[in-house]
Amino acid sequence: MSPVADMPNPFAHSPSTPPPSPTSTISDSNTLEVENGEKMFAARLITAVEKLVENKLSDNRPAGTENPEVKGVKPCAGHATTLAYKHVEETWDDKTFKYKIVEDNQSSVGNLDQFVFVTRDRIDRRTQDKTTFIDVKSPVLRDVLREGCRDFRGISLAGDTPSIEQNVVFHIRSFLRYRRDTIVAEQDAMNHSHLNLLVDYIETEFHSIDEELAGLAIKNEITFDLLWALFEPNEKVLTTCPGTGSPRCVLHNYCEEGEEMDGSKFMRLDTRFLGTDGKIFGEATNRIKIPHFPGARRIDFLPAYPLRFHHNYDEIFRELVENGRRFISLHGSHHLQYRGFAFCFDDEGEIVKRHVDGRIMVDPVGFREHNPGHPQPTVRNVNPIQETPRPSNWTGSFSSETVVLQDEDFLICGPTVLGFCHGGKKFLEFAVAYISDITWMPSSYDDVRIPDAQKKAIWALTHAYFSDDTENGLEDIVQGKGRGINFLL
Repeated sequence: MSPVADMPNPFAHSPSTPPPSPTSTISDSNTLEVENGEKMFAARLITAVEKLVENKLSDNRPAGTENPEVKGVKPCAGHATTLAYKHVEETWDDKTFKYKIVEDNQSSVGNLDQFVFVTRDRIDRRTQDKTTFIDVKSPVLRDVLREGCRDFRGISLAGDTPSIEQNVVFHIRSFLRYRRDTIVAEQDAMNHSHLNLLVDYIETEFHSIDEELAGLAIKNEITFDLLWALFEPNEKVLTTCPGTGSPRCVLHNYCEEGEEMDGSKFMRLDTRFLGTDGKIFGEATNRIKIPHFPGARRIDFLPAYPLRFHHNYDEIFRELVENGRRFISLHGSHHLQYRGFAFCFDDEGEIVKRHVDGRIMVDPVGFREHNPGHPQPTVRNVNPIQETPRPSNWTGSFSSETVVLQDEDFLICGPTVLGFCHGGKKFLEFAVAYISDITWMPSSYDDVRIPDAQKKAIWALTHAYFSDDTENGLEDIVQGKGRGINFLL
């Protein structure tokens, strides 16, 4: 038996215990022969591995490229070694229960990292609709896209090779062109070539959409398929409160297309605004649906549209800011007058409208105590004006006298407050636009036909009852009765 044939597999796991020592029956000549055979085998094995690695590297090298050492160029390790992009398609695989890239040549699927970026069309497994993503392989593009989308909500570019929806890049084309031109001035050839490749691709892809949008803009119209291009991230969006009909403004985060149970499509806008839970002010979120519509429709006829398209921008801006100031001033409990529609929700979550014309008590804390199931957005201690979420120096508990707010803050305030309707004896949600101060009639006191001594006592007791001075005011003798007062005339 040849000593080479008796050698163990070098890639096999070594035994946990050392092999037994060689027996003394083996001669020195046989031992020397075995060692020589091992050396020859090892040498042949190393040569074979080197050739295999060399062939593998040559297969991965893009066609038409020469040895970089010949040209005097150092090879770039890692991603984006080829100044090109690749287009692939991704479909649902019923066997693996996940999306899978479909390629005629499956061997090229594993080489996608060599491109600057990869455009990936994902075919939805239910609707068969196509959504295009850009898989970023170039560190240069990754950093520039992070900078351009830094203030976008709902966009994540974490990781070394992040992905971004192609429609999002539509809104930062001017920024990409600016960064490309800036890099040219800095004489950074590689960064410029990567950015130029992306900008050229985006301009080509959206050329027909730009022409269609330009034609629609002349008539101030839009189609359902192009709604995503109408709403830019952080856009001021004008809509109405569904329960009261009063106007409101929110900031747009992102949009996505959805489908109802009956198969009809809609566009869902994820938005944010300045709200309160009765204790603190901060960011709250809201979702708005735009049902599918055929053909083109006037932009200002949509249930929600960018504020800049309003036919009387200055007037609606002043109205929204004034409503915001009133919203901030109503923090706490207030006895006021109301005339207009208010609403609540039934057991099935449907809006129930009621017309109110009378006195109300704004009391969000008491409302929540008596109606814990009333749907309300969660308020976070974050300033919604700041595109990058972080605590603000004015969020939390404050009053309009202690903090100076800007018109941009008042613009996106919530449109309603929570309270109690005295006439209907019901907790409702009221529009701040329909709230006014009570018009008192002091002359009615003079018409009360009782002795002056009793009238003065009633006046003094009433003044003490409504006074904010808890030390000198009426005491709550019976605990839990709410400092009630009765007059026996």
